[in-house]
Amino acid sequence: MSEKLKRILLVDDSEATNAMNVYLFNRLNGAEQIDVAKNGAEAIEYLTNKGEDGEYPRPELIVLDLNMPVMNGIEFLEAYRELDEAIKGGIIIIMLTTSMLESDETSARAFESVVGYQSKPLTLEKAEEMLTKCARS
Repeated sequence: MSEKLKRILLVDDSEATNAMNVYLFNRLNGAEQIDVAKNGAEAIEYLTNKGEDGEYPRPELIVLDLNMPVMNGIEFLEAYRELDEAIKGGIIIIMLTTSMLESDETSARAFESVVGYQSKPLTLEKAEEMLTKCARS
């Protein structure tokens, strides 16, 4: 496996999915820190709030669900696109969803920040592939 990421942000409304995804990334020793947001609005709030060090969190990888309450994945991507480059620069976003609709994948891939579209559930192999994509960028 490649070098460990500093931070991953998981954005999904399912606690079970988040717990499994944290487990898989930890099993791969993939990140120093894994944070969770339960919807797109929480994720935007997370990204736009500076930490105690005065810096934005800037995870290297965001694993984003499509269908969530409050703010779904597409709405998150629309809001994310408007963020300042100091907040979003260099972040890789990979969609992880149960949606099998081609129109959902087309909508997600229309955003240049989305570099992958995977079906749930996350597996060890898919998680490793995501980490490899981060290492290559």
